[in-house]
Amino acid sequence: MTAQIPSDELVSHEFQISIFGWENIEWGREVLVVEGQVFDKTRFMVNLMGLIGRGKYARRVIVNPSPLCVKAASLSSDLFPATLEISVNYQVMNPAKIVTEHQPLTALSDVIQGLLREYITAIPEDSIIHDKGDLRLEIHKRISQSPFIVERYRISEILMVRYVSRTMKQLHKKD
Repeated sequence: MTAQIPSDELVSHEFQISIFGWENIEWGREVLVVEGQVFDKTRFMVNLMGLIGRGKYARRVIVNPSPLCVKAASLSSDLFPATLEISVNYQVMNPAKIVTEHQPLTALSDVIQGLLREYITAIPEDSIIHDKGDLRLEIHKRISQSPFIVERYRISEILMVRYVSRTMKQLHKKD
């Protein structure tokens, strides 16, 4: 029996390896983690402990997932509400660590959202509005240097940074 990875997650549900059998792995897209060992190619698996009722369990991990979109809102350094929406292209670098987490995609999204909020509070709103590309590079640098992310992922690039403008009511408060 093999498990499929839900569309909204990085990791499949745990499943038992058969006593003798092939485990098909889509090379370059996913890996199989069995008791802390990572397998990246289709292979014949032998589970002799399954004969006495002690099976081995495995989980599939997507190593090249689709980009993650994250939205964060906070007050800028000049105390104006600002919302940024970013799209992050990333790869899983430590699948053995990812399978131990309850919801790794949610955890990743929360960490990026927190880092984005910190960044918004550190800069004035004009720097966000009149950005000439530096914003994307700085966000990439901050996210890539986070210890949580360094241990688990590699951020290849920030595909998009979009500033969500304020409402007319908020604009009039500025004056």
